[in-house]
Amino acid sequence: MTPEQILAARKVIPEIYVDDKIKDYIVSIVFATREPSKFGLKDIEDFIQYGASPRATIALTQAARAPQAPAAGPAPAPKAASAPSKPEIEPQIGSQANKNVHGQLSKKKLSYKEQRQLDAIPGQLAALETEQTQLRQRLSDASIYTRDPQTAAALHA
Repeated sequence: MTPEQILAARKVIPEIYVDDKIKDYIVSIVFATREPSKFGLKDIEDFIQYGASPRATIALTQAARAPQAPAAGPAPAPKAASAPSKPEIEPQIGSQANKNVHGQLSKKKLSYKEQRQLDAIPGQLAALETEQTQLRQRLSDASIYTRDPQTAAALHA
């Protein structure tokens, strides 16, 4: 990136829209570092000596805008329209699913079997997505409803 491109990007980034929900989330993150117990993070309270400053709020807001900034190089080629999109699922730290009976974050290591099950999930999702695509294709053919109404009804079930 040239110095001119950097200066141009610095002018564009403040103009990028950040939704109020994102701003509220950023403020919540900053306040959680200041008063962790109010945000259900009492177990890490002893590890925080000073919370995030107001400048952290500004920096996080700029970081939220950065992925929307124009790319420095050529734009990446778009993915094929026929490729199914897979939703990104991220663990929610602090969510109820990650807490033990005492409300503390679980630090349990996965067993060999659990790790294998976890590793198998992407393949299972791909198979289900393929099956779903095939079902949609079969149901999109209107003649199935007149030719074989029982199969059409079973496919809808």
